[in-house]
Amino acid sequence: MKPDVKPVVKPEPDQTPAKSPSSPFIKGERVVRPTPGPRLQPVKLTRQPTLSAEEIARMLVLGARPGEENVIPQDEVQRCFLLVKRALYEAWVRPSRGDAGPRPAQIELTFGAGGVIARVRLVRSSGSAILDRSAEAAGRAVGQINGLTARFLRDYPRVTVDFEIE
Repeated sequence: MKPDVKPVVKPEPDQTPAKSPSSPFIKGERVVRPTPGPRLQPVKLTRQPTLSAEEIARMLVLGARPGEENVIPQDEVQRCFLLVKRALYEAWVRPSRGDAGPRPAQIELTFGAGGVIARVRLVRSSGSAILDRSAEAAGRAVGQINGLTARFLRDYPRVTVDFEIE
């Protein structure tokens, strides 16, 4: 016969987790440590002031264009050069970048009375006949540039303009 063997009962583990010593860290929370020195206040972004209707009208008269940025000429000469460039670029039928090549075409305009374009001449070729012809065609298509002052026309009877694909 076998002696009676009683099964050994193992104690059940405690279901509650053991608490660790208290820690200042809590999972998922941001830790902010004080820094030495004075605390800097955050910078507040200021909103750009909006323009009134009168200011917008004045800027448009000076040559500003609606958009993200504006370039307003500083004096009469810059304003007139800007008028010339805008008139030509608005009349210009741009060729594709592949047809145009990397170099700009340069044309010379000769002004008559009242801003009439009397002569258009290719001064420097871009190396692309398509770009050269389109620049000359833009000069001929404009015909007259309104808003040029008599002083500008007297001081600058001939103006050269570069045409390049942007």
